[in-house]
Amino acid sequence: MLPGVYETWHFLEKVGGHLHDLGHPVHVVLRRTGRLSWRTRTYYDHVRRALRGMLGREDFRVCHISIQNTHLHLLVEAVDRAALTRGMQSFGIRLARQVHTDGGCGKVFEYRYHATQIRTAWHARHALAYCRNNWRRH
Repeated sequence: MLPGVYETWHFLEKVGGHLHDLGHPVHVVLRRTGRLSWRTRTYYDHVRRALRGMLGREDFRVCHISIQNTHLHLLVEAVDRAALTRGMQSFGIRLARQVHTDGGCGKVFEYRYHATQIRTAWHARHALAYCRNNWRRH
């Protein structure tokens, strides 16, 4: 799947159904403090390194990420609520450490995270479409 390429709803319906069948998908939003944009090359690399550190986890995985100027949208799967909490803490800490390697200090995120559980295949399809097409609005 390539971001920015228009796909029909039929394509997204298959992907949304598959995402829903894999586990307990959750739409997570992480909002950044300050005025700097996540879309700069430096911060993009920080996000990529933090995601690389998340590979290989058995109980948590990031399925899709959408990088906006002030926030990140993630579609994640977790075995249970505790795995979601630990996985998001791990991702947030990894990302904050990456940002602080540039000499920054202090708070990186406005709040912990906002999560919405995806309960139906229809919701999974629309969450995926929202994450994939949100760059058109921001």
